[in-house]
Amino acid sequence: MDIQGHRGCRGQMPENTIIGFLSALDRGVNTLELDVVITGDHQVLVSHEAWFSHKYCLDPQGNEIPQSEERKHNIFQMPYAKTREYDCGSKYDAEFPDQEKSVQHKPLLSDVIRAVDAHLSTTERNLPKFNIELKREPNAKGLFQPALPEFVRLVMLALKTNQAAKRTTLQAFGIDTLQEIHATAPAMRTSLLIGSSE
Repeated sequence: MDIQGHRGCRGQMPENTIIGFLSALDRGVNTLELDVVITGDHQVLVSHEAWFSHKYCLDPQGNEIPQSEERKHNIFQMPYAKTREYDCGSKYDAEFPDQEKSVQHKPLLSDVIRAVDAHLSTTERNLPKFNIELKREPNAKGLFQPALPEFVRLVMLALKTNQAAKRTTLQAFGIDTLQEIHATAPAMRTSLLIGSSE
């Protein structure tokens, strides 16, 4: 049976964080579902949005981010070091009232893979699988992400460098994204996401 942890363990821990992924594994999850975007210095960052969401992130000064301003906190326009000034684990989220709160930063995909593999290396369990969505804004080319071939190249590089490609499925809402993945890495498992209106 494949038990997936959506964005880690977001009912109990801040979403898309290393502590959330480790908690999911401790609860018996064997596949970690997560999302990735690209930073201004071409790092693959684990994040559901290509910006810092008003729902669960605080700005570098510890202030709440107005919903109308959140897209100005554009991850693709800042280096990875700058993203670490934001706290995405302390703010109360009414959608998940039982979620444990602590200061958390959006991690690099490579750091997530290394952390979860190390976490299970002392057990008899298999290393986890990954189900990764490439988050793209199709109507904002160049604003929130690099060109598609570069996006795919960076994700594949992170997976191969950390020996995780063979246990990963890449998913996306855009067929063009999946086509680019197959052109770059023909053996890669992919999945097409479909919205409720499609």
